[in-house]
Formats: sequence, structure tokens, C-alpha cells
Amino acid sequence: MNNAEIKKATDGNQTSNLLKEIIKIGWPQVKAEVSRDIQAYFPFREELITQNGLIYKGERIVVPTVIHNNLL
Repeated sequence: MNNAEIKKATDGNQTSNLLKEIIKIGWPQVKAEVSRDIQAYFPFREELITQNGLIYKGERIVVPTVIHNNLL
């Protein structure tokens, strides 16, 4: 699976889109103020960035769960 395929899956995934938006506008100070769909990302929110339509945690691409099986 290449980056273009991951980007397509990311663009079509509601959770990924929420995550990209919160990265763009900034995280609230309190986890309870974040949508439940992306609360799992709150502990490492400072490590998340978006670039070229993909979400990265450090140097690793955050892959939408919907395509996890395609990577195994």
C-alpha cells in the first residue's frame, strides 16, 4: 500500500478528518472537550502533524483502522 492509497482512505474516513481538523485548529486543554472518536489520540496530541493529506505521529503515518488489514 502506498501513500496515495493511505491518503485516499484517510480522506474518506470520518475519524481521520476529525483528527486532521483538530490538528489544524489546535487541541483543547481538556480531553473531555474532544470528540470521543479522537480522544485516544489526546495523550500524544503534541506529536501529531498533517502533511500532504496524511497524518503523522512523529515520522510514522497514522493509518485509518479501516485499512489496517490491508497492511498485514
